[in-house]
Amino acid sequence: DKIIVPAGADSVVVKITAGKDAPVDHALVRVEGKASIAGAMVTRRAVAPSGDLAVPGTTPLPDPDSMLLCSTIKPLFKGKVVEADGGRRVHRGATHLAEITLERLPGFQGEIVLDMAATQSRHRQGIRGPALVVQPGATKVDYPIFMPEGLETTRTSRMALVMLARMNDGAGKSCWVCAPVEGQVTMSIEGALMKLTPHEEELVVVPGQKTIVRLRLTRASSLLEPTIVEMLGTPDLNGPSIVAPTGVELVEFPVAVSNRFTGSCKVGFRATTRRQGHPVVSETEVIVESMSALEGAAR
Repeated sequence: DKIIVPAGADSVVVKITAGKDAPVDHALVRVEGKASIAGAMVTRRAVAPSGDLAVPGTTPLPDPDSMLLCSTIKPLFKGKVVEADGGRRVHRGATHLAEITLERLPGFQGEIVLDMAATQSRHRQGIRGPALVVQPGATKVDYPIFMPEGLETTRTSRMALVMLARMNDGAGKSCWVCAPVEGQVTMSIEGALMKLTPHEEELVVVPGQKTIVRLRLTRASSLLEPTIVEMLGTPDLNGPSIVAPTGVELVEFPVAVSNRFTGSCKVGFRATTRRQGHPVVSETEVIVESMSALEGAAR
């Protein structure tokens, strides 16, 4: 339908309505305007933003006179964060279980996938969560959010979530439908439940010989399961995973040093245990230097 733009107006709203049974689809469309100027009819096409207005890293439309129009379907499910903003204090290096309520509207009773939103309101600083499948019929779920050990304790951290599910469009075609979860998971950060630190921050090793790296392991009394300590090895430095029983505070980690090892490098170590079935993690680094490198420097 034609739209009459009043004289002097510098904008217009074009309303587009999709039929109730319209399928999910997309198309490139053009919008034209016509006006009589000095007795002559002049036609202009609406131009999609491009050039300086284009999103960095994306490819502009091949035809700037065209705009992408998509039809979708209304999601028949809702979700809401139960916790009050900032009302939950969580530990660094641990997993926070955020309570989410779900509602399925008439016409949909299938499974729902909960996941992190692609765009967050602020830097996540490594906070992450999985794509969690919620079975049909479930109205409440705890979404696990892992809080990295290096998070700041001077600010709150937030995560926005989305819900995804497969629904049929007006043509009977199965499509993925996405909807945001109402509210954000907002957490105040506290200290870690577990801490792994090196007994010596620097270590000199002899190529071809084994050495022992001593690590301090501090755990909160609420951590009741054994802890697995592993080395984030390099091709020339390797060691087995070690199980540290509850109460053990000093871990002596055997490291095999290759004959080829020269120079120096940082070697990572990771301690992992579980609380309420979810991981609690702490990591540290040790600077390892080859004796041959020191001898070469002395000469």
